[in-house]
Amino acid sequence: MFRPMVLAAISIVAFSAAANADGYAPGPRGYRGCCEDSWEGFYIGAYIGGANADDHIRDVDNLNGSARFRIHDVSSFWGGQAGYNLQRSNIVFGIEVDIGQTDFHTRRFDPNFIGGTFSGLEGGTIGDVTGRLGFSLGPILLYAKGGYAFFDGDVFVDNHLGGFGGGRAFAPTFNGWTVGSGAEFKLSPAWSVKVEYLHYELGTEDATLHTPLNGNFRYSNDLTADAVKIGLNYYFGAESYVPFR
Repeated sequence: MFRPMVLAAISIVAFSAAANADGYAPGPRGYRGCCEDSWEGFYIGAYIGGANADDHIRDVDNLNGSARFRIHDVSSFWGGQAGYNLQRSNIVFGIEVDIGQTDFHTRRFDPNFIGGTFSGLEGGTIGDVTGRLGFSLGPILLYAKGGYAFFDGDVFVDNHLGGFGGGRAFAPTFNGWTVGSGAEFKLSPAWSVKVEYLHYELGTEDATLHTPLNGNFRYSNDLTADAVKIGLNYYFGAESYVPFR
């Protein structure tokens, strides 16, 4: 799924650049646009894309023989972002907040107790607060970003089929970090399109079954994810569009 998405995202940015190339020409500060290119200021936008997740699960307290197994799922990914940039010559730096929604929906039985205990990964919100550092080539911005990330979704273990009376237990919100990179292209002083890749390391959390007959049993969940986004941003206070002459 990811390879077609990456190719499609790159094609969109390349097409946008080609379609607007006639409006840009070299200037005193190097590559400049139809007007003074600037990435500075507050922006807000939205994105669509896809994400995959890997949940590495371990039966910590030997409920079913200390099993280890993995859940893998692929999901659509959509949401929005807002941020603020400062620019010094060709260097652009700032802070960005992203919030998005996934529709993961996968369950897998513990391999040591097929038909009894299973784990699940369903839905969830992924968000991050990152620093962004980039290099401006006039209407094109190449950047890297990284910072705090979280996942708030249904990550659980269920033993209601196993006869222990444990029911279903959910892991708490995952907290970790993300790092990635992207390219953004100005369609006009106020509007830009971007393509971005992010890797998430979301940490390890336990889903703890409370069983009346056998006490508590923990299933640890080590969660990672990768995402590709195609987005659109609007820059507030940008200069009015003036065609290059």
